[in-house]
Amino acid sequence: MVAKIPRKKSDVIWGWAAAVSGVVDVLLFAALLLSGEMESTGDTLLSMFFIIFGCAVALFGALLIKSTSGGYVRLEDGRLTARFGLLRRLDCPLSDIEEIALYPMRTAEMLAIYMKSGKIISISGLVGAGPLCAAAGRLIDGAAGRPVRDAGELRAELALTGRKRARTVTAMIALYFVSMLAIALTVTLTGGRELNGFSGRDWAFAGVGMTLVLGLLAAVFILAAHCSKLNVSALRTSSQLREAVITATPLLPGNVTAVYTDPGYSGRFTVFGYPGSPELYYKVEVVDGSYELKETYCSPVMSDRSEIDKIIPELRDMTARFI
Repeated sequence: MVAKIPRKKSDVIWGWAAAVSGVVDVLLFAALLLSGEMESTGDTLLSMFFIIFGCAVALFGALLIKSTSGGYVRLEDGRLTARFGLLRRLDCPLSDIEEIALYPMRTAEMLAIYMKSGKIISISGLVGAGPLCAAAGRLIDGAAGRPVRDAGELRAELALTGRKRARTVTAMIALYFVSMLAIALTVTLTGGRELNGFSGRDWAFAGVGMTLVLGLLAAVFILAAHCSKLNVSALRTSSQLREAVITATPLLPGNVTAVYTDPGYSGRFTVFGYPGSPELYYKVEVVDGSYELKETYCSPVMSDRSEIDKIIPELRDMTARFI
């Protein structure tokens, strides 16, 4: 069973645009530095800043191009293998995975793999990964093998993660402005003199200033990576909260024969039947923004399971939790 990351023309175009502009930026400002025509310390530091910025933009472009080129996730013989991102690969048995979930994004899907070691692997850009995620989920935790966490605890955890994300973003913005202030302070302390007019003290100020700026920018990138992990963690907590709500909410009245949910626990799919009759129907309930389960659809009565059997491969069976 395979889910692929389709190659999107828009991502390729934007990726190449970012990569080329980043390389041009680096070459341009590197040439200016090597020419020795920098009129002041401020010009030199600013050029170095744009070289670093150009490297980051070029790397982002390369990542964007590579992430849409031949990526896939495969479930086979109890193992999950994948190729994604920039030269990233995954090959592990399902026994090493604690949980797997699929989250809908704006134009595609993101598969989040939570390892028992605590590592989180996220694979974005997938399309049609529902059957694979559902099959892997059934093999990992079974119909009722994984305990459901307390909803109150999950709400508190989700709120805490939100506060952590807000603090992290605030820190990133603050560090960026501090790096700009560090550049301005370095220029002031060196008197704005040209490099050939630097004294030993000026070189010391410039060295400390650039080290500080590079350290601050590195800290911004580290915080950005941490914020990304917090986002994936929040998605997991939100998914677990929806699962808790689905499990705790009583079934709708009727002769229930089966209960399913999607890989992201966004709702409940309940099949109803009639004693001694093959006729059946189903109802769909969705977890809303307040984490309450609301009925949104009731199908007409059907004479067989043909329509339902088309949907079930993308769902997780929760029947054992209710019946």
